[in-house]
Amino acid sequence: MNIAQNTSRVWRRMRGVLALGRAVLLDSSAGVQTAQVQIGPLETHDGVPDVAHYGFTSAPQPSARYVIGFVAGDRANPVAIGSNDAASRKTGLQRGEVAIYSDLGQTVYLTRTGIVIDGAGLPMTIQNTPTLTVTGDIRADGAIIAGYGSADQVGLQTHTHPSAPSGAPSAPTAGS
Repeated sequence: MNIAQNTSRVWRRMRGVLALGRAVLLDSSAGVQTAQVQIGPLETHDGVPDVAHYGFTSAPQPSARYVIGFVAGDRANPVAIGSNDAASRKTGLQRGEVAIYSDLGQTVYLTRTGIVIDGAGLPMTIQNTPTLTVTGDIRADGAIIAGYGSADQVGLQTHTHPSAPSGAPSAPTAGS
């Protein structure tokens, strides 16, 4: 092979190192998530590893676009190295801000002035932690209920002590 042929071969491989595609199928049941990725109407790859940074994972919707890298330019050796879904991506972030978001509008948003968690009208559960410690004030627009669902359930707004006249605040008494 001459230099021109070698250069042409290397250039073809370099042009084929990256591609954009969509995940048609997704399997997140194993340690490494895999996808069936379609790149244009004629090219489909099965079992494409969808790598993510340590501690992060997601299962993008079919509308998400994937950046596919081909190891050593070999189209038979693809790996998904990034994904984005423009329809659900949180927009308007300032430089230095970070957000985790879902297609339902749920966000954890690290702003320049504090952290904002938006549950998008869905319930939030904190589980498997024996203690929750808050080192500042707690402000709630809704009810605060201790022992929820148990026989000892107590509502902060409706709780009274036996020694208090109706509606008046009182100090706790032993055993109450």
